[in-house]
Amino acid sequence: MTPNKPFPPPELRSLVDDCFQHDNERLRHDEAIEILRSRVKPVAKPETVSLEEAAGRILMEPVTSPRNVPPTDNSAMDGYAFAQGIYEATGEFFPVDQRIPAGHPAETPLLPGRAARIFTGAVMPEGADTIAMQEDCEKHEQDGQPFVIIPPGLKKGTNVRRAGEDVAKGAELIPARSRLRPQEIAAIASVGPAPR
Repeated sequence: MTPNKPFPPPELRSLVDDCFQHDNERLRHDEAIEILRSRVKPVAKPETVSLEEAAGRILMEPVTSPRNVPPTDNSAMDGYAFAQGIYEATGEFFPVDQRIPAGHPAETPLLPGRAARIFTGAVMPEGADTIAMQEDCEKHEQDGQPFVIIPPGLKKGTNVRRAGEDVAKGAELIPARSRLRPQEIAAIASVGPAPR
């Protein structure tokens, strides 16, 4: 190219990947920005879309959690729920008078000195604050009454997942201006819709 040859207009020139190549057809920075501005069409107003349509979209506002995750204190293990204070006062022998599967909260509070058979994810019964893992306990029965021997040394709160431990209500899940990838969409779906 001779020095007297006129430059082609910016829209006909291309970006050059080779930083050592020096020629007069290379786009200048301001010309490249102008080309980008002429071709980018900004969204004129926000849109609301379903999660199925959200991949690749940019958030206008941050997403915050409308609830605690988990929503209540619950068991992290299959085992036995009991009150640590009673355990310290009376020892390791507990009659078992409740069974609490996941998805079915206890119908009555746990009586002092008693234990409840509890399963992973089940809501902690009122009156209990600690879970002993089933593998560490001995189950017995006497006169038709089941009881459990809980080993010593458990700290209060052992094997209990606290409400909001994973995500607290009001916590920001995803900041504004984030591009939604599958992991962000999954996080939004995990907290569910805001309560009405």
